[in-house]
Amino acid sequence: MNQQQQQQDDIAIVGIGCRLPGGSRTPQQFYEQLVNGLDGISTDNQDRWSKSYNDQEFIASERAGYLDMKEWTHFDRQFFGTLAADACVMDPQVRLFMTVIWEALEDAHIDPASIRGSNTSVFVGQMFYATDNMHIYDIPTIKPLLRAGKGDSALRTSYCYDFRGPSLSIDTACSSSLVGILQGIDTIRSGQSDISICGGMNAFVEPTSSVHFTRLKLLGTKGKCASFDSSVDGYCRSEGVGVVILKRLSKAIQDNDNIYCVIKGGNCNVDGNFEKSSVTAPSRAAQQVNTSTALQKTGLSPSDIYYVECHGTGTPTGDPLEVQGIAGVFGDSHSKEQPLRIGSVKSNIGHTESTAGVASIIKCAMMLKNRTLIKNINFKELNPRIDLLDGRIKIVLENEPLPDDRVIRMGINSFGLTGSNSHVIVEEYRNNNINNNNFIINENNMNIMNIVMNIYINIILSFNLKTKLIN
Repeated sequence: MNQQQQQQDDIAIVGIGCRLPGGSRTPQQFYEQLVNGLDGISTDNQDRWSKSYNDQEFIASERAGYLDMKEWTHFDRQFFGTLAADACVMDPQVRLFMTVIWEALEDAHIDPASIRGSNTSVFVGQMFYATDNMHIYDIPTIKPLLRAGKGDSALRTSYCYDFRGPSLSIDTACSSSLVGILQGIDTIRSGQSDISICGGMNAFVEPTSSVHFTRLKLLGTKGKCASFDSSVDGYCRSEGVGVVILKRLSKAIQDNDNIYCVIKGGNCNVDGNFEKSSVTAPSRAAQQVNTSTALQKTGLSPSDIYYVECHGTGTPTGDPLEVQGIAGVFGDSHSKEQPLRIGSVKSNIGHTESTAGVASIIKCAMMLKNRTLIKNINFKELNPRIDLLDGRIKIVLENEPLPDDRVIRMGINSFGLTGSNSHVIVEEYRNNNINNNNFIINENNMNIMNIVMNIYINIILSFNLKTKLIN
């Protein structure tokens, strides 16, 4: 693919919405919390299940990345034109996803009414139903559910907003939402949709899935994701919803959109039985091939990548194998003086499972927008099985400003439990005309002028714009 064709295929993230552990409700709030060392893990589960599940070790730890329960129970059904009978049996993940989509469209300055009936596509990563087990506990009072499997989640969203492009719910386990983003990119590039709404949802308002994961020995007893650390004993579960609004970059520029970052492309594959000891064991070789393929498809070389946002769940096997795969791709193109930086948002918010990929891309988009690398937390001592190649790979342990002498590109890993691997490459958006954006405000009433000026200043600061203010 030549450079001109690649630029035509570039995709912009123009809007973001989220609900993430620690109380993050907007992308800027999430970024500011991360800069300050956010630890979104808590024991706030008294309104979900009895403490005896933890006391009797049915669930490995009471610590998790819980959202406020009101996020799952509060839903403005009249705003979304939903009947009471439908709203009460609708998966709370879907209800919150629909709400966050509205916020993401507002963030993108897109009036939802203006794209009703359009070819807008929807892709959502989802591993579980949040409340199905609760609905079937009492057979005599069971409420009838009309669902087309998990596909109902995306389809119901498209129905609510009257989007008529492709609409799919994707379950590749923990890589679901990043695979969904790759699908959204494809629909834009192929002309199937002009806008793609991609995201993920994850909730555990009752204990069943956590009991299963404990018995599978996936969850750690310490209740934290200590990515790359020697203390790892399993991952910490987290809830969350994340949404990104995608457009072709050329159209986003034409529409004068706020562009968080540019998606150059990516790739997804599966392990098969490639250097793999069991169906749930990660394959270093397959991950490495996937990353190399993503670079090849985007026309980039390993030296072009400044930072990799790792899957980094904090498991004894997964972290070392992931870093081995990264070293196999990037090791020869980086040096101790110019290392490849790595990190994982899971150290801050835990593992949001089917939301993990979109949570990672939101973190990277905000780091690029604000030109700052965010530090990894919960790190004290390197896992002895991890080889950082004598400093050619560097874990980001302090917030770092991004250099101005190069275009910053980042790779993002997201892997599924049974072998689905995805890698997306994002790039900072550099607007060459940014210094020519002048806001000229004339107002005779000084009180009104000060109010208006403060509004503009807050907007400018939130977008990290270099804007000249003229009295």
